[in-house]
Amino acid sequence: MDMDIGIAKNHREKIAQARAWLIEHIGEPITIKELSRKVAINECYLKKGFRLMYGSTIFDFYQSQRMEHARYLLYEKGLSVTEVSVMLGYSSISHFSTAFKKHTGLKPCELLLH
Repeated sequence: MDMDIGIAKNHREKIAQARAWLIEHIGEPITIKELSRKVAINECYLKKGFRLMYGSTIFDFYQSQRMEHARYLLYEKGLSVTEVSVMLGYSSISHFSTAFKKHTGLKPCELLLH
């Protein structure tokens, strides 16, 4: 057991794998239960360890990654709001727009105008 953050080494590795999976599969919505099974760690250990290691909840981290990727796709790649919302696995453009505005302070279409 590592005493600095109180997470066993094998758990730290699995939590890091979970984080990497989220980044690599940014457009694939996943539940914490599914994620914990993918990396073979108990859900509670995953949630608690993730927060200790990365300073945020799994959901907040994942949302932040999705919104930063969305910003990149809209601004750098010039994709449409519709294309980006589909790529990131949103069921509707309005859900995507709401999440994007909450994260960035701008509506996706406003970003395109900058």
